[in-house]
Amino acid sequence: MGGNMNSSPLSISDNLSKAVAFDLYKKIRSGEYPVGSWLPSEFSLFSKYGVSRNTIRESVRMIRNAGLVTTIKGSGTRVISNVGNSEIRIFADEIFARADYLRDLYDFRKITEVELCAKAASRRNIQDIELMQKNLDFNVCYSKINNCVDAKSCFEFHILVANASHSDIGLSMLINLRPIVLQIMGELALHNRRKVADSTLQLHRQILDAINIGDMDLARLRMEEDMNKAISELEFLLENSPDLLLKFAH
Repeated sequence: MGGNMNSSPLSISDNLSKAVAFDLYKKIRSGEYPVGSWLPSEFSLFSKYGVSRNTIRESVRMIRNAGLVTTIKGSGTRVISNVGNSEIRIFADEIFARADYLRDLYDFRKITEVELCAKAASRRNIQDIELMQKNLDFNVCYSKINNCVDAKSCFEFHILVANASHSDIGLSMLINLRPIVLQIMGELALHNRRKVADSTLQLHRQILDAINIGDMDLARLRMEEDMNKAISELEFLLENSPDLLLKFAH
């Protein structure tokens, strides 16, 4: 996998400006905003992205300095290039590298957690089952009250599955991933709270049932389904939450 992903030293406003600038860059590159067309108005952009006017102005300044657009007073901002200078391309390459890092991380999670779940089905004890059931009961109650799952408790279920495998190495690896995974899960909850809650709880219930009856193949299958869902959700965020990648700086 890629290098160290520590917290970005940029301020929140800097991150948002870069996130919007990168999203505009992608739309210009893809042809959604073709050369010769006009960008949406400042009002439309700040409404679309949910950020301040100052953030939008800074984002437009970034892509203007990159040679992608020109601003004509009284008319708006026009796209003049879909290539840009080396500065914007270096920045884009960095962002794409962060996306690849997160994809690799989730592929690693899938490989690891599927096997840990199978081991849990063969090694679990009564206490392991009780802890997982308690976690599931909590999230069912939480989702009914808040219309979403608690991200921390939801990932804790995966930790409990790893714990039930009685594999110290596997458990340690999963615990080390907790900060990044919780951040991604928190972002996802902002987009589609009810759908995420229902599908997550259903899969966790099926995983627990498979572990409880000691069916290793079924446990492996259920965790694979859960991780495929998580990977699909990550792709959704990479496409629809442009500021996510800026939270994972090298």
